[in-house]
This record gives sequence, C-alpha cells and structure tokens, in this order.
Amino acid sequence: MSLQNEIQTKVTFTQYQQLNELLGISPHRLTKIFNDPQIMNVEELTKLSELMNVDYNYLIDTYNCATKGITLYEYFQLKEKTITASSGI
Repeated sequence: MSLQNEIQTKVTFTQYQQLNELLGISPHRLTKIFNDPQIMNVEELTKLSELMNVDYNYLIDTYNCATKGITLYEYFQLKEKTITASSGI
C-alpha cells in the first residue's frame, strides 16, 4: 500500500480533499510527497501523523517518510518523545 492510499483510508473525504491546506503546503508539494515520502520535513511529518492518528515512527518505518528531510538528531528526538509520551513521563 502506498502512503497516498493509507492516507485515504485514515482521513475523511473532506480532509483528503483539503490535505495540502491542512498540512500547510502547496498542491505541488503534496504531489511530490506522494511520489517520494522521503522528502517530507519534520513539521509535515508530525502534522500528517496527527491528522492520520498514527505514530510518526510508523510513517518513518513503513514509508520512509522524512528520511531525506530529517537529521538523525531530529529522528532520535522524535523517538524519545514517543517513548516519553507512552511511558507517561
């Protein structure tokens, strides 16, 4: 399943139609992300994960989202936030 297909299954029709606006990006940028999820940045990744109601680590691990637009430091900070949030600290 592609990232685009997964998004379609996780959001409402209206949300999907307004996805670029909800993510704060242009329609052209959204098309580029659908074609290559690796180019996402941290802000786009976190907004999309919130909209889809999935953990951003799932998007990184499954679709390689933001692997070109995120540093290892940012990646490990995101991982730590997930661990901290899930442990209730």
